[in-house]
Amino acid sequence: MHDQQPDRLQLTPTSREHYTACKTCCPTPVYTVTRDDLPLACPTRDMCVWQGHPRVYLAIEQTGSAQCPYCGTRFELKTD
Repeated sequence: MHDQQPDRLQLTPTSREHYTACKTCCPTPVYTVTRDDLPLACPTRDMCVWQGHPRVYLAIEQTGSAQCPYCGTRFELKTD
């Protein structure tokens, strides 16, 4: 499934399940962010364009962690 990277990623229900459920070949990334990175939005500027999805702002200030509902990327707020 990872041998070819299409020009534009089209997630079918099967591939969407694969990318969100597979922890062996597609581990969910975890990003550490600081208060300077707030407000936190996913995708971030560091993410590849082909991984893009609609921008969503994530509330991380109170709990110290957040997970993107689209791609499953996890964010941890670094405490000073």
